[in-house]
Amino acid sequence: MTIQHKFSDLKFKFSLFREMLSFFRLLCRYNASIGTTHNAEKLRYLIARESHVFEKGLSLKNTRKGFGIAKALKLIDNIDHYIQLNSEDNETINYSINVLDKYSSHLENENTECHIIRDNVERLKSITKFSTTEAGINNVAASEIKEKAKLDFKSLVYSRHSIRYFSETPVDKSTISKAIELAQQTPSACNRQSWRTHVFFDKEAKSLIKWQGGAKGAEDHISCAILVSTDLRGFFAHEPFQAYIDGGLYAMNLINALHYFGLGTLPLSCGYPAHKLCQLIHFGIPQNEIPIIVIATGNLTENVKFAVSTRLSIKSTNKFHNE
Repeated sequence: MTIQHKFSDLKFKFSLFREMLSFFRLLCRYNASIGTTHNAEKLRYLIARESHVFEKGLSLKNTRKGFGIAKALKLIDNIDHYIQLNSEDNETINYSINVLDKYSSHLENENTECHIIRDNVERLKSITKFSTTEAGINNVAASEIKEKAKLDFKSLVYSRHSIRYFSETPVDKSTISKAIELAQQTPSACNRQSWRTHVFFDKEAKSLIKWQGGAKGAEDHISCAILVSTDLRGFFAHEPFQAYIDGGLYAMNLINALHYFGLGTLPLSCGYPAHKLCQLIHFGIPQNEIPIIVIATGNLTENVKFAVSTRLSIKSTNKFHNE
């Protein structure tokens, strides 16, 4: 190796170290694990996450009787604290109360006695600007979902939901291939197309889902799983996070493509620490590939129930500059 090459490698390593140090500072200051209950924005995200836990539980094929009572009480405490920090955010507060309201009704319908949940829900309604909105779960015929997915882009986007159980009909490999062909049209940095898909069926699919760990109660209904990754070799020192961006864009297009072809999907995060991600080598994923997401997919049952997952208004997530 020449002196010039050694200098170039040293410069590259220094650049990466500088990026790592910069990101470390950002994490220490803004990561949600630090000072969560003392920061209104961090607490808002936590409440949204905790509320969705109940929608997920209710959208399982076989919801466990009496699930989530301790988590509901914790969520109620966090809502009370959030009201003290930011009582003006009626969207988040209203959504979480509506979810708890549906959850409490579910407990009552299955004859699980837990008056403390209902009493607190009614109390929260009385001290906030509560209004009834869609929350919990919806039930829709699979034929309606498939029809809307084929109409136009707006209908495709609004009709796609995370599905947590599938029919026993095996997924046709040709359908997966057609969806991957569509997703291949995803834009990427300088057209590098560094994304990779790893498709697993049956026992291997279930093993991958169990490794991911976020689909408890749904694993037995999943017989096809797709791991989306990005080849780290396609990116340079000045773009250490571009792999995640390109892979994320591709993953969303693949999810929409699977939905377009009539399959249900359940996106599952790969946002795990390094020691867990290293275990993917047992699934044949090379270490040069960054795991982005696992997509559980399958044929829909005749009728489907799914989490409502109410979205914020764009006023909460968007800013028009220079107005």
